[in-house]
Amino acid sequence: MNKFCCGEELASLVVSSDLLNHSWRSILDCYPLADPAGTLSVVFKPSAYQDAIFVAFVTSPAATSHHLQTQGGGDWISSEELRSSLPRFPFDFLCTKLNPSFRVHRAAIELFASIGEHLDLLKHQLCNATQTQLIITGHSLGGSVASLFTLWLLDSLSSKDKKHLLCITFGSPLVGDHSFQQAISERTSWNPCFLHVVHKHDPVPWSFICQQIQANYKPFGIFLLCSESNCSCFEQPEATLVAMMAMSSEVAQSQYPSNSVEINGQILRWIEPKTVRQGTSLPWNLSATPLQAGIAIQLEAIGVDVRNSNFNSLVTNIERNLASAFKRSAFDPSKKLNEMKKDMICLEWYKKSMDEEGGYYDSFKNVQFQSGEKIISRQEIIKHKKILDRYWKRMVEEVEKMPQKEGIAFRTRWLYAGTAYRRMVEPLDIAEYYRDGKRGYRHGGRIENFKHYLQLEKWLNEDKQPVSSKTRNKPVSLTEDSCFWGDVEEAVICCKILGDGQSSIEEKALSRDYLVRFEEYVMKSILSYSVSSEIFLEGSTFRQWWRGYNEIIEPSYTSPLTLFMKNQEYRAYICDEYRAYV
Repeated sequence: MNKFCCGEELASLVVSSDLLNHSWRSILDCYPLADPAGTLSVVFKPSAYQDAIFVAFVTSPAATSHHLQTQGGGDWISSEELRSSLPRFPFDFLCTKLNPSFRVHRAAIELFASIGEHLDLLKHQLCNATQTQLIITGHSLGGSVASLFTLWLLDSLSSKDKKHLLCITFGSPLVGDHSFQQAISERTSWNPCFLHVVHKHDPVPWSFICQQIQANYKPFGIFLLCSESNCSCFEQPEATLVAMMAMSSEVAQSQYPSNSVEINGQILRWIEPKTVRQGTSLPWNLSATPLQAGIAIQLEAIGVDVRNSNFNSLVTNIERNLASAFKRSAFDPSKKLNEMKKDMICLEWYKKSMDEEGGYYDSFKNVQFQSGEKIISRQEIIKHKKILDRYWKRMVEEVEKMPQKEGIAFRTRWLYAGTAYRRMVEPLDIAEYYRDGKRGYRHGGRIENFKHYLQLEKWLNEDKQPVSSKTRNKPVSLTEDSCFWGDVEEAVICCKILGDGQSSIEEKALSRDYLVRFEEYVMKSILSYSVSSEIFLEGSTFRQWWRGYNEIIEPSYTSPLTLFMKNQEYRAYICDEYRAYV
């Protein structure tokens, strides 16, 4: 969200693009197909103009008027009811972890369902019309159907093709409740795909909207609110509602055509020659901030009288909603990710300087550690770790709230940075976990206390392509399995159990089985170069395990790992000279 309001500038840009004119012409071409005396139904007609495809939806004015008189605008139906009543519920993708259910305008969804088979075919055709600008438009209740159809398309189109899709509605009622609006807002690229044109004196939307607002309907997308004098754009939902209610309170329908089609036709004639004004007199408050002045300009543009006694409170109300929205969106992942790089660099420097102390993992297990002549504060490393933890835990939470498809696109951008963080930082948590005398990190402590690592690893496994060991001929700098040190600690404990005369037969048998699996796991990691050479440093927990393990195994026992260690092939691994033959 911009700090200053730019609604009039955006409105001027929309008007000058000529998209409104072409959309309205498509709507007018559709009206002869509607049955003027029929029951409430919707008709649509695809048409082409230059390089764009227009699809218009309309309902007959008589049928819409009859619906208003008999049903009203506030009647809605829940997603649970729709799922049980429709043979195929097409909007399950809007149900997310954050918003498992929602409610929509009953008439709009029933109209959509009534032509579902035709829309299914149309959707298939449009999804194959790649690299073509798609304009979905509609008037009145037809605009609500256009919005639903656009949502259905957005769920099917690729990220690239979404950029070519725009929905423009005229005099359309609101479509859904707060949860519906939130589900759309979770998809960051969807909201700008909707432009809703509403005129101050259009009787149809206000007949619906006044009832809908009372029933807790919420707007989504961008609203181009128009008066006979000018127009302005609003996007933040609560600010849009305040502006719409301010407009509706000043409606004087007797001075203007009562026909919604005629009113919307006049919109284009009224606003086409308009240009954004460079300033306005603000006698209501000469000490206004730039944000307040911008809001006042927007309200004046949509026909709200600046002399109205409630004008100050309207400005304050919208300002409060904009400020609240800004706070909610203040977490900027892209900006923060760059800041996190500084903390990662500090940990990388520490890792490289800890070879003499047994390596990165083991040095952190000590309360204080030394590198050369300089004592490094453990608290300093913990500080950088905490900053990284806070960022990535929040990132995981934000992505988990997203719908699956949007989450995948989001994860792709940050996935490898998150993987580097997990491989760098999780060993530090494992070090503290076992230093406190705990056991079972991988299948216990991790699941209970470090779920963000699990999620980051899960996303990587879903995304990455298998890497052949033949494509790598030197060890990784960060061990790929971030739980490796937890397995080493468990192997150390198993060796102690086998050497302990007080352990039960069952405990010893389980420990032997674990150590056999651990050997295989370590050797597989070595052969694929997926384990860091630091595990072989003198003083490391892994070398401690090997010494203890070598003492309890039979002299005649051999395995690939025991031969690797006894022949000191790990020295070549440390020097990047080891060549695996698999």
